[in-house]
Amino acid sequence: MEFYCYHFHLVIQQLIDSALEKVSCVPNDSVTVYEHFTKTHSTPLLIPESISDQNLSAAQEKLKVFFSAVVVNADGFLSLEEFEKFLSNLNIEMNHEDVKALFQEINPKNKDQITFQEFYQYYAEMIKAEKAMHTQSELALLAACLKADREGTCAIGGISQFINKRWENFNNFKRHGKTGKLVMVGSDQVKDVLPGEYSLVDLIAWSDIQPQDIRPRFVKISDVRWTKSTEPKSSSGSLLLPSNFTDLRLPIEIATNDNLAYYGCCLANESQMKVSLLHRHAIQDFTYHENYYNEFVKGRAGLEKHEFAHLDCPFQEDSGFFILGKFLEQNENELHLTAFKIPLKHTIYVPPLTMHSNDYLQGTWRTMLSDAADIDHVIIERERHNGTRDQISFDFMN
Repeated sequence: MEFYCYHFHLVIQQLIDSALEKVSCVPNDSVTVYEHFTKTHSTPLLIPESISDQNLSAAQEKLKVFFSAVVVNADGFLSLEEFEKFLSNLNIEMNHEDVKALFQEINPKNKDQITFQEFYQYYAEMIKAEKAMHTQSELALLAACLKADREGTCAIGGISQFINKRWENFNNFKRHGKTGKLVMVGSDQVKDVLPGEYSLVDLIAWSDIQPQDIRPRFVKISDVRWTKSTEPKSSSGSLLLPSNFTDLRLPIEIATNDNLAYYGCCLANESQMKVSLLHRHAIQDFTYHENYYNEFVKGRAGLEKHEFAHLDCPFQEDSGFFILGKFLEQNENELHLTAFKIPLKHTIYVPPLTMHSNDYLQGTWRTMLSDAADIDHVIIERERHNGTRDQISFDFMN
């Protein structure tokens, strides 16, 4: 049942998304200010007041005409059979069981007949969405109305116009500062969300933001040559950068699953991924002292990759930077590099053969590693115009 309700909410949300018309942005010359003050509140409300009955008056009159047309005995009441005909005349398509449940819910005290006022009150409350929870019958009616709205068949002109009205104040929202200058504006509505249970991933499935659009900033270095050491156990290879590469700053990104995915990595704390470890690994704490870089790394800073996986977790805020890199698939001579700040006590998973560096780490890190495979480590060098090479290290920029 929970899955059915969840799926039903998704269907309705899709209908809303397809039916709603975009409300235009605020004109540049607009001076209207909506602060959402009410008679009972002295401070701005987060949510604007619901759509008023006055805004529904035109629809009310149309509904009354269709309602009266199917009343057989002119007594002002509709039977279940007449109610089905009423919905059919409005081009609102629902199956018999849903109509029956809806009919009985509109007037629970007398399940054999309903008045127009009872139906209209139910309909208006559904549009205003003032209740914290909605019944299955309300959702079924709303879905049917939205479907007719999307297809342009609803005899009363559709209900998306009223849903748009509910959030109109946000589209024209403005705030001015103490000096009178504009400090905040509202823009287009992205979607209207019904009460219910949702997956968070579905709530943020916005058409104008695709997962592949969330990429970290990176430095792009062309004409790079990676030369593996012939004796990887005792010496490093070389990563040769061109002489015209002069900006040695790497952009800093706060690590998230979305931006780590660009390099094939993720935060283990936030992932359901299962991995196969092909080697025996150890999990151990390492502490990088303040003099680690100057007295050990400087002059031999580099990158590495190997056939075993890594887990790395910082145990203090000032933990330095974890470098990730990759060659562009279409051009193996183009290198992309990013410096990641791993959140405190979050663990980055680094798959086998991922290009990375821990040369710029600080403080205590818990690390999973293995000694069962060679490490392909290269020292970063830059070619000079006279044919010689410098060994370089990176700086960082926000």
